Amino acid sequence: MKFVFLMGVLGQCDQAKAFFDLSLLMSLRLASSEPDRADFQRYLSVSYNMLGDLMLALGQGDQAKAFFEKSLEIAERLARSEPDRADFQRNLSVSYERMGDLMRALGQGDQAKAFFEKDLQIAERLARSEPDRADFQHDLSVSYNKLGDLMLALGRSDQARSFFEKDLQIAERLARSEPDRADYQYDLAWSLLDVATVQPETAPSLRNRALQILWSLKASGRVVKGLDALISRAQASLTPDNGGPMA
Repeated sequence: MKFVFLMGVLGQCDQAKAFFDLSLLMSLRLASSEPDRADFQRYLSVSYNMLGDLMLALGQGDQAKAFFEKSLEIAERLARSEPDRADFQRNLSVSYERMGDLMRALGQGDQAKAFFEKDLQIAERLARSEPDRADFQHDLSVSYNKLGDLMLALGRSDQARSFFEKDLQIAERLARSEPDRADYQYDLAWSLLDVATVQPETAPSLRNRALQILWSLKASGRVVKGLDALISRAQASLTPDNGGPMA
């Protein structure tokens, strides 16, 4: 599926959409044949989400919205039908997150905030229910980061700082728990850079620490998607005004 999505990003939109259309057709047939089967309904929700992701990546916001809304409708119904199923709650959280991403891309900040807050409520509940599950902790970290990023874009720096600091606490804990996981180290560097944008008193040390982590990942040869881009971001932030070295 990631390969097919990449096709769309790289310009092979027709092929990617054809694949996703076929996947949706098959999911619709299965869901129609046995409407009471929750797994078939979930497959249908995922198919709608994949097409929504593709449309959003291609800048077709209206079509993305239609697909995401259909996926969300199914996710909400499944979550209501079995509220104790963590996987259904997590799927609903993902749907809220996607709607939040879409609303933000469309410039509708207040609606984005409402969806991100619904996502956060579920993520916090799941993380409390099983505090030792790293995936739930990571989901919660992402939820905090999404809201922090949105608040920063809306000029609400105090709220952004609160969300970014909560995100960083989790990122620190996950990175300590499994220091050999490159993705956790990458996430930690990302969180450090985000906090640096709203915490000027410690920004230089935070940025330098993030860069040290990123260079370590680079030197180790571990492949992490987006590593070079994040290194560039960290280096760009180390200007003389931001605590970087003088020329």
